[in-house]
Order: sequence, then structure tokens, then C-alpha cells
Amino acid sequence: MPQTNPRAVVDGYYIPKGVTAQYGHFALTRSPRSFHDGNNFRPERRLPADNPNWGPELKPDHRDAFKPFSLGPRICPGKGIAWPQTRLSTSEVLWSLDVDMAPGQREIVFELDFRQNMLWGKSKFYVRFHKVVKDEA
Repeated sequence: MPQTNPRAVVDGYYIPKGVTAQYGHFALTRSPRSFHDGNNFRPERRLPADNPNWGPELKPDHRDAFKPFSLGPRICPGKGIAWPQTRLSTSEVLWSLDVDMAPGQREIVFELDFRQNMLWGKSKFYVRFHKVVKDEA
């Protein structure tokens, strides 16, 4: 989201008063200056530091740099509903179903198979769902 600055120094560069500036979300969240191993999917980076699956190499991560709903006056109005709904839906699926790639599906390479020009262009990716069999102990 562009912001008009009173004046500032950003990353060593002087930004004069009245200049509109914005950051590249995609680049910021993958920068090694923001996140350890930023080009790889590391869901444990969202865990609290006292969780046994969280690694100390994630400590210098700038977790506040991740703003998928934008910032400022044009922040997504559905943010408050989207986060809990996404967590609930994902956990329900993963609690009751195992997920694997469909036969013949090739591995997706993010840098090659995804494109962003305002909206994401994604390759087709097919999966199979299998009901989880739980032991009643």
C-alpha cells in the first residue's frame, strides 16, 4: 500500500517529503534480511519460540514483516474473519484427511510455476484426499 511520507531515510536512502513509497511484499518476505531461509516454506516460523518444532535459527526473523492483508487505510476488511476461518478450515481438513499428490502430478517449483502481475497465476496442481484412520485407544 503506497504511503506519502513526511520525509524519511529508508535502508540508507533519503526519501524527500511528499514522495509516495511502497514496499514489494513478495520480495520483502523472501529477503534474507527479513527471514532465514525465506525462499522455502517453513510453517514453523509462525510458531511461538517455546514450541518444540520452532528452531533457534528462526529467532532473527522479522515476523512483523509478513502483512498478507496489507496495511493502512486500505487494509483488507475481512482480515479479522479470514485468519480464524483459514486456521479452522485447514485444521479440519488436515485432522480428518491425508493429502498427497495425484498420480502423474509433477513437483511444483515455485520460482518457475507461479507468476505475479497484480494477481497470482498458478499452475494446476492436483491432490488426492484419503480419510484418516484413527486408532480408538
